[in-house]
Amino acid sequence: EEAARKEVSFSLESFWKVLEKCVVEPHDVFGRIYFSVVDPISAEEQARQQEKGVKIYTRIVHSALPDKERPIRDKVIFDYNNNQITFIPIVPQTHQELIDEQNLILDKYLHSEGYKDRVAKPLFATAASNPDSYSCDKYLPYFYPNVKQYSYQLLPIPPNTTTAKYNFIIKCIYWSKDFEKHMKNISLCNLNLLTKWATNEDNGGYKKRVYHDTLVPVQMYYEKYNELKQKYRFWVDIWPEATDPGKFVFEEMGIAAFLICLWTLETD
Repeated sequence: EEAARKEVSFSLESFWKVLEKCVVEPHDVFGRIYFSVVDPISAEEQARQQEKGVKIYTRIVHSALPDKERPIRDKVIFDYNNNQITFIPIVPQTHQELIDEQNLILDKYLHSEGYKDRVAKPLFATAASNPDSYSCDKYLPYFYPNVKQYSYQLLPIPPNTTTAKYNFIIKCIYWSKDFEKHMKNISLCNLNLLTKWATNEDNGGYKKRVYHDTLVPVQMYYEKYNELKQKYRFWVDIWPEATDPGKFVFEEMGIAAFLICLWTLETD
């Protein structure tokens, strides 16, 4: 079902480029709300997909706060024949499937270089502990659209009907009508944002005037900051100064996280 539509004039090339970035580097697109780990694709599989005019990614998608939200897997299908990209979250249908899925994610996560110990195991244990409380429509975390699947599509507009070149459309398959209104509002905002980025791509792409975080990788910094935050947040309750602990404690943790990462990189 169509959730939002917008007439646009950016190029098809920019459409693919922006959506590819949404899949591979979502933290750059969505303000570091979440990150993704894309499963590698063999050369043979790439060739097979290319013949069919598709590209298929399988990802593990996780929050910037891995101790707060458990990660999930999804499948992303680039359909170059129909100018469409479809996101399908992999949602367990039964409690046993939930356990199997969580074990698979933990195995992939905790044995992937650079992602070890990023996921809090208790989050998985809590989710799987009560078979009677499991519900498919409540499986997805807050940072992922709560739908069965959603698609972006770019459809050509017949010439001489309008100055726009394409209809930019988001389509969704909902868990129930309860999610429809909320998703339509989000989809419209999403279309406006992606249209802005694709238009910028047509104009040469976004060029930073000031460069930040060039010494320490952003993901490395957030991992260390979240680690320090969990370890030392009790300082807020015992802060001896007259200043606001809710502000200064976390500011100091941010500085400490940056310095630790910087020194680690220099040592390595």
